[in-house]
Amino acid sequence: MKYTKLKKVLISSLLSGSIMLSVGTVAANSSNFGNVKYCAQYGIELLQDDTKANQENILKPKMHKSGEKFSNALNSLVEKKIITKDKAEEIKSYMKKNKEERKEVHDKIKSMKEEERKEYFKNNKKERKSVIDKMIEDSVITKEQGMELRKAIKECK
Repeated sequence: MKYTKLKKVLISSLLSGSIMLSVGTVAANSSNFGNVKYCAQYGIELLQDDTKANQENILKPKMHKSGEKFSNALNSLVEKKIITKDKAEEIKSYMKKNKEERKEVHDKIKSMKEEERKEYFKNNKKERKSVIDKMIEDSVITKEQGMELRKAIKECK
């Protein structure tokens, strides 16, 4: 009688242990799958080698910096002869100037209180425009060149 009870306890514990082990394995695999989906969504390359030397650098960004992307787009427009090299340099200097202006505005906003910030964004919402639209307004580029620049930026992924 004692042996049958012992057998039942042993068999039930083995079954529950194997079920827990399989559930744990499935959970670990789904967690890795989630990482793979995240990496695919944001263009990050997942390294296969998980050695201790690489544990800090498991996720390695594969994306280009936005400045490189913009430069590549400008170079492609120069190659297609949509803009000249001088115009490309003019656009780059305009972008640097615009970046400095945005940094000044950012610093100004940073020093505001939360209520002032909300009011500032509410009042200036209609005035915000893309950089390409600003270049067209300031006659740095034509409307057609602006459209081509947008296309080139989308193509340079």
